[in-house]
Amino acid sequence: MTEAETGQNTRVLVVAAHPDDELLGVAGTLLRHRDQGDSISMLILSNGEDSRDSAPQTQERIASTRAVAMALGAEGLYMEDLPDNQFDSVPLLKIAKLVERVVDVVKPDIIYTHYAHDLNVDHRLTLEAVVTACRPMPRPTRRNSIASA
Repeated sequence: MTEAETGQNTRVLVVAAHPDDELLGVAGTLLRHRDQGDSISMLILSNGEDSRDSAPQTQERIASTRAVAMALGAEGLYMEDLPDNQFDSVPLLKIAKLVERVVDVVKPDIIYTHYAHDLNVDHRLTLEAVVTACRPMPRPTRRNSIASA
């Protein structure tokens, strides 16, 4: 049975390292989801400003991100404050737990995130965290329990 037949909309989660990554990567796709009535949520892991040489414009960037979320009709906007262009200084488990927490709330059917071979370290680690947070978890069976005893 399709979603259209059940009357249920798709729950979409975008996980991006920096503000504006969600637009540069999947803006057209998100607009299509919005137009189909799907539920969109966004998780942004850093403010995208800490590593810039110029004076940080963090508040303006956050305001822009909120405006984008509103324009997309996002039901949820989650923003974290990991160090910009320094995700490699943060344990992957910490990043994965941030993702996991939002995944548990949103319960997405689809997650969009960064490309595996991106040159930006924050983008690559964001993908790794998403894959880690969303990995299939085997159900314990009698056989598994005995094997791990």
